[in-house]
Formats: sequence, C-alpha cells, structure tokens
Amino acid sequence: MNAQVAPGGQSFAGVFTPVNRFSKDTRDRIGRVAAQHRGEFVDFGEISPERLAQFHSQYAPRLGHLHLLRKAYQELGHHNAVERYEFEYGTSAWENLLLAVLSVSDGRANRAELEAAFREPNYGFWCPLEDRRMFEQIVGPLALSEGRVVDVGCGFGALLFRIKEMLGLEPAVLFGLDISAPAIQLLNGKGVEGKAETLSQAHSQGFLGPRVARLVCLSYFVDRDDNQRGTFEAAAAITMPRGKIVVDGLFPVKPEDSLGTRYDGDSSRSITRGESAEDDIARIVQFMATLGCALERICTGERLVWSMDGFELLSSTYLVFKRGYLN
Repeated sequence: MNAQVAPGGQSFAGVFTPVNRFSKDTRDRIGRVAAQHRGEFVDFGEISPERLAQFHSQYAPRLGHLHLLRKAYQELGHHNAVERYEFEYGTSAWENLLLAVLSVSDGRANRAELEAAFREPNYGFWCPLEDRRMFEQIVGPLALSEGRVVDVGCGFGALLFRIKEMLGLEPAVLFGLDISAPAIQLLNGKGVEGKAETLSQAHSQGFLGPRVARLVCLSYFVDRDDNQRGTFEAAAAITMPRGKIVVDGLFPVKPEDSLGTRYDGDSSRSITRGESAEDDIARIVQFMATLGCALERICTGERLVWSMDGFELLSSTYLVFKRGYLN
C-alpha cells in the first residue's frame, strides 16, 4: 500500500492520521511569537511524500502485530504512561505481554512471529532533527566543544545516536533519560549512559550536575509531562553558559492520548494551558527567560510516529534557547 495521509481513524489501515497539522494562519501566529521575543522563525512546511513512503515501508510489515498490542493494552485496562511504554518498548516480562496479545488475537496470531516482534521496540519515529540540514537550521552553531549531549525522552536512543553521528561525538558524551525502564535498558546495552528518571529527578539525585551539558533536547513529551516547571528548571540548571536547550513539542498541549491515558498532574507545575499553540509556546518562552535562557528561534515542521496509535503525522515545533551566564 502506498503511504498516504487521510482523515483520522485509519492509522491501522496503513495510512497516516494527521494530528494538529498546522494551518498557515497558525504558523503565522507562531512566527509572530518568535518576533515578539526577538527570535528567528523557520517553517519547514509539510513533510515530503518521499519521506512518508520511506517511513511507511520501514514499519508497515509489523502493523498487524502492533494493532494486537493496542487491543491487549485496552482490554487489560492499562492506562498509565509507564505501562504504555512497557508495551511499546518491550520489557523483561515480555512473555506476559505475549500471552496478553495472544489472548485477544482469536487464534490468528503466530506465536513465533510475535516472539520475534516483542524482541524489538514496537515504536518508531522520524523528526526533523534527524535530518542533517534541518538539524543545523534548528540548533544552529554550537559554541561549545565540550559538555554532554542530553536527550530527555530519549526512548532507546535513536536521536542520540543520530546526533552522535552528525557531530562526530564519542558515546561517553551522550546521556539519555526516559521514564521507560525497558527503553533505558536498550540504551545502556548500546554502551550509552542513561537513567529511567525524569530530568528533575536525575538532576536532584546528582546524575546530571549543574552546567554539564552543551546541548539538552527535551524530546516531544511536553504534552506528557506532569511537571513542566521542574523539567524546564532542571534543563536550565544542567546547561552550560552558551549551551543550547531544544524543546520539541506538540502544541497546543493536550495531556491525553488516543488510548485515554492521561498525563496531567498538579496544575501548579504546568506552564502551558492548552488554549492555543501560540499561547502555550509564548508561555514557555516567557518562563525560560526567567531562568536565564533566551529564545534563539522557533521552527515549525512535522514528524512521523509509529506506535500503539498506528501511523501518525504530527506537527512538531522546536523552541531553541541559549543559556546565559546569569541565574
């Protein structure tokens, strides 16, 4: 089947469901936020048909297994972030997940095929940061040649390894954080340091001390972060002066996924309000300024995701900050 974008509800028919795809008017309003805060604005536009086709061909053969995984997740009543990620990334208890999937397959699933499928993450993505040209446009020149590169929400390290390749880094420079223990096990198995912690936890526990990072990526979880304030404060704390912080997010922020899993917590720890994309972005920019992090640019584009939500095409907005010497 050729890759195509269709209205919602068909992501398990092999086509991409668009989520929060920005109109020109929305992109213009986001551009005005950048201008108001003396930042550059870059719009990458819609994703290319060639990229859609390439991503689709990579994951389409496993789509049926993923659909069964989603069905098992729903019928077993697991509706929190950690358990969802255990389903998608696999776990040391993968045999239990396999049995759960077999129980909802009506005898149609092949056990041997599913065993093989569970030994690989049932999650994949492509984002503009993985493209060398776009990475350079988003992040801009890195003024620092030392310091760690930290990816928060790293999964099993796909973006970290791509940055390593593009910048010619040694593995010891990289550090990944994700709330999924199975994902961090996969990352550690590839020789990269990482912890199954939030950024604020990793900082408070001393895994990431003050001013140790030249680049911090907060990778597409702002809508699933129940402590945005703590995350941004910790990001500013661990970033070296002249270092960069890149916030990649889905805006406006709606803390719930298509499976009914909610990610919101104490509203006093949230910066965003979910009223509009430009309002949420402005709120983050203003808060980061209080932490000594000045906006450099805002970039709008799109990302592709293959997960228990099927194939999705999502808006992807990058907020790029430079850490100052104060604070």
